[in-house]
Amino acid sequence: MLERRLREAITALIEFSRSVFKEFTMSQREKITEYLADAPNVQDAAHTLKVFARPHLDNRQFEKGSKELDRLTSNLPTVIKDMNRTQSRGFRR
Repeated sequence: MLERRLREAITALIEFSRSVFKEFTMSQREKITEYLADAPNVQDAAHTLKVFARPHLDNRQFEKGSKELDRLTSNLPTVIKDMNRTQSRGFRR
């Protein structure tokens, strides 16, 4: 069985890819970032998300999700810092 964080990250990626949004929602970004932050190799973890999400998406959706995931991955330290700052202020979702 897949780990809870991995399942949540895959679900978030699929939901985003099927949506009309141009970037991850705060909730989606949080779920994906939590999974990626725990991974020893972020690029491998992102690839794993793409592999598990792929069967549930058409080509356009997969491309959209992949690009946004790549963007998040390339900015991961900044995203984590921003999430920690928001959480330290007492804001959550």
